[in-house]
Amino acid sequence: DGLSLMDCIGPMRRYDANRLLIGIRENGIDETVAHNTNLANAYPDRSLIWINPTNGQPMGLALNVGLFPVALDPDAVANEGVPGSYYWSFDVSEDGYIYTGYENFILRYAPNGSGGILPTPTIVFTLDQATAVAAGQSVAQWANYRWANIRVRGSGANTTILAGGLGSRYLWLLKTA
Repeated sequence: DGLSLMDCIGPMRRYDANRLLIGIRENGIDETVAHNTNLANAYPDRSLIWINPTNGQPMGLALNVGLFPVALDPDAVANEGVPGSYYWSFDVSEDGYIYTGYENFILRYAPNGSGGILPTPTIVFTLDQATAVAAGQSVAQWANYRWANIRVRGSGANTTILAGGLGSRYLWLLKTA
């Protein structure tokens, strides 16, 4: 929820030959009280940080996904889904796109053409109630779905996404069109 005093680091992935990305799930700073604003801004909750692969030094903020990257699916809200309540993981495609989950969405962030990442995501998959229930999930699992694991292979029209939820909440094999 962005208020945790315990820091939680996500995966580290190679972005290109000169940079790695590390995920900051929670920075360990309660932003509602007096704190080190510079540190909180440098390492925001749900963000990706550039890392130098030769010496491990941070190279700055790559992408701030944030706690609420897109509007929550109205169907999920109607079934008691909670905005901001999601497990967070990410992966990088061979062509530099970032894939991450938010509630029942999988989001994609595009490269900006100058070595960075565009800040606005595209929703590339929505796990809707009918699809989830047809696959054997309960309504309760669907409305509170969290993408705990995302792995991406390929690029462009040949991108394959393997994504799954917490515990035994299924794995989804998705392919781009």
